[in-house]
Amino acid sequence: MKRIILAALIVCVVSPAWGDTAAGVYAAKLSPECSTFLSDYAMAELSQRGSKITYSNHFGDNIGWIAGYMTRVNFSVRGKENYFRDLLEEVAWVASWCRDNPSLDLSDAMRAITKARTGRH
Repeated sequence: MKRIILAALIVCVVSPAWGDTAAGVYAAKLSPECSTFLSDYAMAELSQRGSKITYSNHFGDNIGWIAGYMTRVNFSVRGKENYFRDLLEEVAWVASWCRDNPSLDLSDAMRAITKARTGRH
């Protein structure tokens, strides 16, 4: 049994089990184009008045996607407890980035903000 566990550990360590190709390409699920994100962002009421924030369910999915991405970066990049500011500030940053890069998508925006906040991709 110890040999099986040891062999499995060696295979896990040695095998290329990363989530992207050698060229750094991966499939980003649920990542809308920036133009779609900006359209939803324009219709959302994100200014906090008390605790009320109004947006569509579809845009809520995007906010959740961004929050999940941020959480994963905080979990996997050593150095700081939190690399990001307030969620709504980061959503505004992504919207600004998307205005400058409308042909790209939300995953590209999140890679850009990750690089800006952590110095890494």
